[in-house]
Amino acid sequence: RPLKIDRIVIDLMKDSAEILRLARPKIESDFVIVPGNLIFSKSQILSALKFHRNQSSTLTMVLIEEAVDLDKKGNVARPKREDEDIDVIGITENHRIVFKAPLLDIDEAVKLQKALLKRHCFFSIGTSLIDVGLYVISHPVLLFLEENRDITSLQDELVPALIKSQLLNKRENASPSPEGIGTEIGHSMNPYDEMLEGLTTSKGQKDHQNFDFGGVFAVVSSGSKNSYCYQIKTLNQYSKISKELLDLQMQIEGSKSSLGEGFSPLTGLNRKDQTLIGDGYDIGKLVTCKQTVIGKNCKIGNKSKLNNCIIMEGSHIGENCIIQNTIVCSNCEISDNCNLNDCQVGTLCEIAAGTKAKGETFTRSL
Repeated sequence: RPLKIDRIVIDLMKDSAEILRLARPKIESDFVIVPGNLIFSKSQILSALKFHRNQSSTLTMVLIEEAVDLDKKGNVARPKREDEDIDVIGITENHRIVFKAPLLDIDEAVKLQKALLKRHCFFSIGTSLIDVGLYVISHPVLLFLEENRDITSLQDELVPALIKSQLLNKRENASPSPEGIGTEIGHSMNPYDEMLEGLTTSKGQKDHQNFDFGGVFAVVSSGSKNSYCYQIKTLNQYSKISKELLDLQMQIEGSKSSLGEGFSPLTGLNRKDQTLIGDGYDIGKLVTCKQTVIGKNCKIGNKSKLNNCIIMEGSHIGENCIIQNTIVCSNCEISDNCNLNDCQVGTLCEIAAGTKAKGETFTRSL
């Protein structure tokens, strides 16, 4: 069936819950929330959809296990995360979420309701699980959101409110089927049809009293070759993850010498420069590229220097340019003698010759 896209234009900045309220008239079934800064594999969303349907959940979220490495001394080394990005999450053996609160909202100790302890005797609680904002949500939640106008954030307010609402529900806790949780699922349909298969139509439900809190559950992913999920919040993260995905493609293809279809090392560069470039490139003389990924059909002018950049397909960079820690989207034109650092250049954008900028975002005027 054809994919139809409805666009909602919002003039002013709105909170995530308010945006969902504005979109409510166009939503007729269970639905999926996908943050714009998320890169994930098909298996992540299919696992969540299948779990949501089988369990008849109110909300199903995707949680990522915090990556851990060993330092030189063999000790466990955890990546540094800002306190505002950390949640305290309680989860049972059957993947029901029974507690969720931002770390900054907890003073000295986690306070748990007696009703929670009576209903769930065993569960784990900690900060090692990461909520990336990828949710499958039942249609009646829109009614709940409309009746609770004080809720402004989906991640920090709506999800915790739904978790607490579970304690008011008399519905028995059914154990979800573990089939398909956190693993790649084999399907013959295209991804769009697969998504629709995982959603149930709720058109016509208008009575909030019929809202049966099916519970808040999670699909927990530890990451693998076929199942990955990255949330990007900085330019450096985007650059790092772009290279990791190319490396992941190499592992999947099983060839250490291959850099993925359509990519090859830039001729004349040392291995330590770690630059990849797509087919159809035009690279001028005395060009320096380090820690950079360049898409297909790109042109780089003479004596230009690129360091830790992502240059997407079809973009042209003029002569004597210095581009650092910058993302250049597809089909952009950066003229001669530009100096960009920590910038974002939107699709089809044109940058005038001699432009110098740091920490700026360039977009094409409509």
